[in-house]
Amino acid sequence: MKECITALSIFIGNSDRRSNYTVVQTVSDPVRPGDSVTLQCSVLSDSDNKTCPGDSVYWFRAGSDKSHPEIIYTGGNNECEKRSDSVKSCVYRFSKTVSSSDTGTYYCAVATCGQILFGKGTNLMFFSCLEQRKSEFIAVATLIVCLAISVIGNIVFICYRSPASEQCKGKSQ
Repeated sequence: MKECITALSIFIGNSDRRSNYTVVQTVSDPVRPGDSVTLQCSVLSDSDNKTCPGDSVYWFRAGSDKSHPEIIYTGGNNECEKRSDSVKSCVYRFSKTVSSSDTGTYYCAVATCGQILFGKGTNLMFFSCLEQRKSEFIAVATLIVCLAISVIGNIVFICYRSPASEQCKGKSQ
C-alpha cells in the first residue's frame, strides 16, 4: 500500500488557530470480490499539542453510481503512539469484506480538538476480468515453457546415459 499525505481542516470555534495536524490515508492495491480489506487513516500531530478526549472517526464512501457520499462506519479502533520527540500519531482502521458493489473512494474524517480533519481518500479498485486473464495467461505460458525445457533436458540426459548413447552421439562402429 502506498501513502498519500494531505490535510484538509474545518475549524469549529476559534478560526484563528492554525492546524498542526496532518492526515495520512493509505492507498489500496486492487482487490478481488470476497477479499478482506483494511483501510487506514493516520492523524499526525505535534507532540506539543494537547490530546483531546473523545476523538471521533467517520468513514464514508463516494461511489461512482452515487451522487452523495454515504457514511458507512463511525468509531473504530485506534492506536496512538509517539513516533518521535516531535510527532504523535493516531491510527484509525476500518476493515470490511468487499463485494463488487463496494467500489469507490473511501474517506476518513476525524473530529478532534474542535477540528474536523479529512483524508484525501482511498480509491478501492477491483481486478478486472481482463487483468485476471492476463495474469492467468502469463502463469500458464511460464509453466509450458518450464515443462518444455524439462522434457528437452530429460531427453538429452537419457540419450547420453543409455547404452545406446553411442547412436545418440553419432558415433558409428
